[in-house]
Amino acid sequence: MLSEEKFLKGVSIYLKKRLFGNSVTEDLWDGIAEASGVDVAKIMKEWTLKVGFPVLTVEEVQNGSKIKVRQNRFLNTGDVKPEEDETLWYVPLELKTVASDGKASVNHKAILHDREATFDIGDAKAFKLNAETVGVYRVAYSAERLSALGEEAAKKESGFTTEDRIGLVSDAMTLARAGYSKTSGGLNLVSKLSGEQEYRVWDSIAMSLGKLKAVWWEQPEEVRAALDKFRADLLRPVADRLGWNFTENEDPATAQLRALAIGTLANSEDAAMIAEIQKRFQPFLANGDDSQIPADVQRTIFTIVVRHGGEKEYQKIREVYDNPPNPSTKIDALLALGAPKDPQLIKKTFAMIGDGSVLDQDVMYVFVPSFLADQS
Repeated sequence: MLSEEKFLKGVSIYLKKRLFGNSVTEDLWDGIAEASGVDVAKIMKEWTLKVGFPVLTVEEVQNGSKIKVRQNRFLNTGDVKPEEDETLWYVPLELKTVASDGKASVNHKAILHDREATFDIGDAKAFKLNAETVGVYRVAYSAERLSALGEEAAKKESGFTTEDRIGLVSDAMTLARAGYSKTSGGLNLVSKLSGEQEYRVWDSIAMSLGKLKAVWWEQPEEVRAALDKFRADLLRPVADRLGWNFTENEDPATAQLRALAIGTLANSEDAAMIAEIQKRFQPFLANGDDSQIPADVQRTIFTIVVRHGGEKEYQKIREVYDNPPNPSTKIDALLALGAPKDPQLIKKTFAMIGDGSVLDQDVMYVFVPSFLADQS
């Protein structure tokens, strides 16, 4: 809608007019409007003065040549009441279409400012709202469209960028957790991206699946186990490809992806990964030799050996917590001390809080969910 040049010119006008004086938000909008010819105040009113942001529901009409887009207020709980859904935002759709030859273009003029409107996408083989994932809103597609989007995004020469793929995963999984769409649609999308190479996309996938499992804490164990298997099957090829060999000169994103894959498999109860972690921990447990514990996955290893171990493993990590080589390792140890399955060991950790062994500002680490602890 606004070029960087016009935006900066508008800011310059605002600063010059208000030099050494007081101002309000509308003065900035006036400056940008003067530079661009766009009624910025009208556009920004709902975004700055009303709580929340919208979810856009997309319906394909007229044999797929057009899309009908409807906006409603988004809530994580998915239960918006009519009186909570009165705001109509001015939403730049940033409508990306991909032609049959694979070339992508973005319609910057597609704007939704009513409850719903219809937009032309012609004979595009694929489309996505919120190109580059820059807008503050969620987009809900049908399960069939999500599958098609996943197939397009998975192509080596896709019209969708890394930012597009991150946005697709984030929207689909967030909306599934909130009840706006079927979980199967989000999982199907994610499964299409199994050949993904970018760490940032995998990070979005792993975090989304971890949050989904946390939301499903009341589901039957077999359901949660099925989700764990899905996570493990998805990340196992990545872990196998990258192995355990962290090197000093490798690309940081590769090291992050390796750590993410190891952590996801471990937290998905993958037996082979848990066994490998326990094997690597043994020299450290026996004589303090930590040469097989890469720093990048130290947090994961500490957590897994305590969760699946007993008194010996717990006490070893308690020793690390009491005499850490650095502050980061102290936090890694504390996160692990909150992870045992044995109720008696959990009681010991709670006792540490009570006797002052854990500083007040560090208590939160005892309660951090493992899917967040291993990726932070």
